[in-house]
Amino acid sequence: MKNISRDILKERNVKFVVLGSDENAYGVARLLDDNYGIHPMLFCQDTLPATDNSKILERKVVKNFGEGDVFVKTLVDYAKENSNAILITIPCGDGYSRLLSENAEELKKYYLFNIPDISLNERLENKIDFYNSCEELGIPYPKFDIIKSVDELEGLNLKFPLILKPNDSISYLKLSFPGKYKVYTIHSEDELKIVVKTIYDLNYEGTMLVQEFIPGDPSNQASLNAYCDKNGKVRMFVYGQILLADPLPLRIGNNDAIYTKYMPEIFDFYREKLESINYTGFSNIDLKYDYRDDTYKAFEMNLRLPQSHYFMAAGGVNVLDFYIRDLLDLGFEEECYYHKETKKIWMNAHPKLLKEYSDKKHYDIIDEVLRNGYEFTIDNKKDFSLSRKMTYWRRKYGSIKHYKEYYRIED
Repeated sequence: MKNISRDILKERNVKFVVLGSDENAYGVARLLDDNYGIHPMLFCQDTLPATDNSKILERKVVKNFGEGDVFVKTLVDYAKENSNAILITIPCGDGYSRLLSENAEELKKYYLFNIPDISLNERLENKIDFYNSCEELGIPYPKFDIIKSVDELEGLNLKFPLILKPNDSISYLKLSFPGKYKVYTIHSEDELKIVVKTIYDLNYEGTMLVQEFIPGDPSNQASLNAYCDKNGKVRMFVYGQILLADPLPLRIGNNDAIYTKYMPEIFDFYREKLESINYTGFSNIDLKYDYRDDTYKAFEMNLRLPQSHYFMAAGGVNVLDFYIRDLLDLGFEEECYYHKETKKIWMNAHPKLLKEYSDKKHYDIIDEVLRNGYEFTIDNKKDFSLSRKMTYWRRKYGSIKHYKEYYRIED
């Protein structure tokens, strides 16, 4: 699909406000610069290395920006200072997406944006509600149970190994203890009891999700991304085939190698599901193939672009163009775009790890995609500085040590 002309955005004086400072936010800024020559304003409450010392964005740190009143005031004040511009905002985190949903009535006076409404946010945001929605919609998902204390482990009707993760990720993030993982793979009843007791003894008040592990390495996983317009019609699908997933304890769930792949059957299936609930905005669904029943099971949904979204740009598609076309009523070139191409592979680790930590059956496709080159979100030749290059090198070469120390083969 051809990008809209940058001249249109210039003529209409369109400005972009990105919410966040992580790799997701930098990827959005890079897409805007790559495709339209536009440098956005970033608002955040903390600085992260991905957006440090960048020439392609302006970043403003706002104390307590994650609190509703501060969030709204900051955005309204900026809008009033730029009242002659059309302002488009893009959230790059669950918290910011929810804040936009909660304050949509006020902020839509000043900004254009398309995200799920608050009722959909509540239905899909946390893992348990998402699984309940999967049940209603007929979407395959892992067998799971919910616990609120170590006592509730008695009589748990699940087969090991198990995945254990907090349902309240914001509350869990505040806990600090040795051996903390973002997500746990548990192999025995004793191990499960020890981990759960440790977490609840630290006054974690949320629920925990315990689910059966779907066998297979990260190459059985995928990142399915869609854009639904403001009327709830699906306009874009991109399927990302994962080859490597970050093994660091507090980064489990993040991916390190993805290439785009054409999967029309999955596109058709999820197109019907998303439109049936009148979903709006970007969505990212984490899938894993289960060879035991030949299904792709959904285990999480982000109501926004994922942190690794630049893999879609590496694969040949500018996903922001769908968002901009929709918000500015510029129309779409086709009813629904299914991305078919496989171009460069997106990496967030050293490419030498692809064959070291992948099954031999993937070697041919690895060779094929690497012939096209690879892309790191933060390694941007148009945004060079020594400090940014150091951040990139630390991530690229540090990953070799991280995989050697933390990577575990899961059956």
